[in-house]
Amino acid sequence: MSTAMPARAGASPVPQLPLERFELASGAVLLVSPRPGAPITAVQIHVRGGHALDPEGLAGVASLTGSLADRGTRNLSAQEITAILEPAGGSISGDSGGLVGTIEGHSWRVLLELLSDLLISPSFPRDKLELARSRLLDRLQVEAGDPRTQASEDIRRLVYGEHWLGRPDH
Repeated sequence: MSTAMPARAGASPVPQLPLERFELASGAVLLVSPRPGAPITAVQIHVRGGHALDPEGLAGVASLTGSLADRGTRNLSAQEITAILEPAGGSISGDSGGLVGTIEGHSWRVLLELLSDLLISPSFPRDKLELARSRLLDRLQVEAGDPRTQASEDIRRLVYGEHWLGRPDH
């Protein structure tokens, strides 16, 4: 699949990346850009919705959910996930749009299994939820006193109004 734009005189070259597209039985689309010999495997999982679907008056739910994504599953605790990832130089994080993971190249199956478990059976332990919620409230309090943050939020509201792009993502 090639999405390269035609070259213009004097334009910088556009890199051509190999890309394979698979449609999974669940309806999810898998895009793979293989790099044989690469020392690391990187995975990005984008979840439809994000903060666009936060309920009225509950802005930040998607962001909070994403931030807790690596805190455990029904099968593994956060400590067990860390014990699996660390020896392979791996990491996983989440936000309102999905999950991101990296790991040493030969351990890609481990990363995909963990990401699948986090997507299918997250546990959101209460103590981790309360800690993340407390940190988020502290962040919001600091941002409320920051003129640059407030100006940025005002501009978003002016430009996008009631549309979800006019609301903060956290």
